[in-house]
Amino acid sequence: MIRARLIALAAGMALATSACGKGLFTTSGFVQVPADAGNDTDGAIYVPPPGDGPISPDRTAPPDLAGSRDLVVSPDLAVFPDLVVSSDRPASPDQHPPPDAPGSDSSTTQVVDSRGSDLVLGDATLTLPKGAFADSPSAIVTLALEGTVATWGYPGPVGPIFSITKNAILAIPATLSIHFKPDSSIPTARVELAYLDTLAAPNLWIPFNSSYDTATGTVTGTVVDFSGTRVFAPVESCSAILTCSGTLTCQGGACQ
Repeated sequence: MIRARLIALAAGMALATSACGKGLFTTSGFVQVPADAGNDTDGAIYVPPPGDGPISPDRTAPPDLAGSRDLVVSPDLAVFPDLVVSSDRPASPDQHPPPDAPGSDSSTTQVVDSRGSDLVLGDATLTLPKGAFADSPSAIVTLALEGTVATWGYPGPVGPIFSITKNAILAIPATLSIHFKPDSSIPTARVELAYLDTLAAPNLWIPFNSSYDTATGTVTGTVVDFSGTRVFAPVESCSAILTCSGTLTCQGGACQ
């Protein structure tokens, strides 16, 4: 019985030696070899541990080791319990689950100091001027895409919807620009930026100081201070004279 175990260990040691010059036995009967050992394995070669029975034909050492007779198995080559040696090979693409979260292009975050900065995300640009956060040495600002006209699900927006989040007081107004082309049924002269008033029930889009440039296809507005996060979108402005088409009604100065 002892001789059979030594033979099994010797075969495993010879196989590991041929692959990389050294190897480690694990309790599962695998010999771990580095991924750069010049072999076609995935980092592990199966060698039955002592007591696992005879070595089957498909587990034998390579032919070039068939004549090796001077290999001696040292007694201290015992089985190492709980030993895990992983391969350095990168996992194949099919071993990673597909991403189910928004991609990196759905938001951008910057730490903005007294010098100001521009946050650019797709068709939106948020310009924070020098000294925008006068009461704070810096502020964390995030510009995020919240949806489109097709995905928003509620009437009002005529272009992409973005949100701005900050953690400091905006002492100097910022500038928000969104590049888009409105539907041909909407007069560009009536396209304005609006913020979503979440205190109203139901929520209402409230237009603010902005204008649409037909030459660049961009609506640009002035963003004043607000708390936490605020949602912005282009809307069609309206009034008692400028009515809304279809089922939309004029509320808060915007068709919604």
